[in-house]
Amino acid sequence: MTEIARPAAAVMWPIVPLERESLMGWITRTAHENVLPSPYSILRRTGLSYTAKPIAALLSIEAAPLLATSLGADQASVEARMLGAGPSSAYVQLNGVPVRRKAVVTNVRRFSPATLGRAKTHLTAWSLRTLPFCSESWEFLQDSCADCGQVQRWRQAQDQRRCDMCNADLTVQRAELVDPALRADLYELCTLAYGTSADGQRVAAGLPQELASLSAGALLEITSLAAGIVDPELRFSFRARTHLGEQQQVVSAHAEAWTLLKGYPDSLGTLAARLGGANATPQARAARGRIRNILDGHARGELLPEVQCLADALRTSDSLNLDRQGDADMRVKPAAWILGATEGEVAAARDAKVLKSRFGFRHGALRSSLDREEIEYLGEVRVDRLAAHSLAGELGLPRYAGEQLLSTATVRRHDHPWLLARYRSAQTTHSDLAAFKASLRNSQVQAEIENPVPLACLMRRIGGGPKPWGTVLGMMAQARLPFRLKDDGTAPNSILVPAANAHQITALGTGEWQEDYTWEDAMDILNLSTKHQEALASLEGQREKGKGWRLSVSDLREKACSFISLGELVARLDKPVPTVTSLVRHKGLGARGLFGWDRKTTEAELSELLL
Repeated sequence: MTEIARPAAAVMWPIVPLERESLMGWITRTAHENVLPSPYSILRRTGLSYTAKPIAALLSIEAAPLLATSLGADQASVEARMLGAGPSSAYVQLNGVPVRRKAVVTNVRRFSPATLGRAKTHLTAWSLRTLPFCSESWEFLQDSCADCGQVQRWRQAQDQRRCDMCNADLTVQRAELVDPALRADLYELCTLAYGTSADGQRVAAGLPQELASLSAGALLEITSLAAGIVDPELRFSFRARTHLGEQQQVVSAHAEAWTLLKGYPDSLGTLAARLGGANATPQARAARGRIRNILDGHARGELLPEVQCLADALRTSDSLNLDRQGDADMRVKPAAWILGATEGEVAAARDAKVLKSRFGFRHGALRSSLDREEIEYLGEVRVDRLAAHSLAGELGLPRYAGEQLLSTATVRRHDHPWLLARYRSAQTTHSDLAAFKASLRNSQVQAEIENPVPLACLMRRIGGGPKPWGTVLGMMAQARLPFRLKDDGTAPNSILVPAANAHQITALGTGEWQEDYTWEDAMDILNLSTKHQEALASLEGQREKGKGWRLSVSDLREKACSFISLGELVARLDKPVPTVTSLVRHKGLGARGLFGWDRKTTEAELSELLL
């Protein structure tokens, strides 16, 4: 490319290069200060044969001494701004970082209007095609005059702030700005490309361990490769000009790709899930094809050695090879059939990390698969599931007791995120219910008990709030409370407790309040019988879709704390109804209202008699 014909002559007025100034910017500025017609007046002094192409000067290291002489500068300053030799002919060194040769813009003079107005020269940072913006002004780079449309090149360049054709001021042009949300990630990429070696190492140190040791050039190349995967429609054009729409697409794809690198290797699972399976979009299939080409070594041109080693490691990794995992993994379609859901619902749950997933390569393509053991477990729960309210009904308990049994682990609780999301509550199974009933039968005392009292009667002695059904039945299943089952039944009226142990139950007090209650729950909490249902009509409530009538918790709590019913007094006094009503009249407690008598006054008057 070069032919050194004669010694170069120094310009009359040498100038010192500015920080981050490109070689062509320096040469052009020197020619302008020395009243030379164009930068090629200086390039010709070096004896370069192809002075019409800036790439000749940028690549011709052997011409550096003569070019330094022509500029009246030291050779090191010239060589630092040249494109050094890369690891292969496909790469060059830009600012000491290996980048693809075709990714460097040389013939067109790109610029940021705002930064050009301040720097008054062309910067090296505007040469990399994959970063088409200025990290100082965050403007997308321009390459033409807004007034006449002339593309700015080096052939006729004089004052770099002026148009080559119409002499319009380029620094006052309006330019689109990079989205502020992308700037943090893009700045780190700029630091890798144009920062010092120490700055590049600092950025790399913030990456996952597998990537932290890679060079700046390798990280930039991986980011560009990943950008073509996250945005399959992105086509890197290596022509001289890049239109604004393409610039925005390039910037967004690179920012997202850099985010993937920071989340590596987990981000590969997210990417694999997004690329989908057999019903993937054409864009997703194109992205999978790009991944396959990279891993199989068919990517455009060769890769940097570090990048090739990483690709080889991914391709040969046993842990990422789904073809070798046997039956440990499951695809979305069979999982959807097992779970009784659509493929879309399962895929959405996988993407939201509700279901476990792992990524890997199947037949050379990046795929995301589900955990077979988890799916089979959820499938078993699905076909045998029992909701909390159904559990309570099976045991003859009020509806709210079912949630108590699950929350106290008296009956096994299946609270997998998939079950909570799909059924809106924790679940149990018929098998778990059978196991609980078996534990009750095994824990009961074998001998006849003295003065047996049905559990239902003892629980009516607890007022003022929800009854602790879950805790009491849990104590029985663990043999911490003596009891015996009547006729092998497990309903409250069939569970007999010795009168001497009644205090173990009443000492527990009320249970915790839940979010909503039914009329049946209210009757149990207020200790009302079915003939007093008219009282419940005065309670506030509303009908909820799929749940029926729900009472106001605040209103129910206020009634439970304020009133004591006849049924509770009968249980706590252990006397028949006529005796209780006569005693209440004798104490002057007044007539019974809808919910009974005032709790505070009644308990004070009868404190010596209440159990």
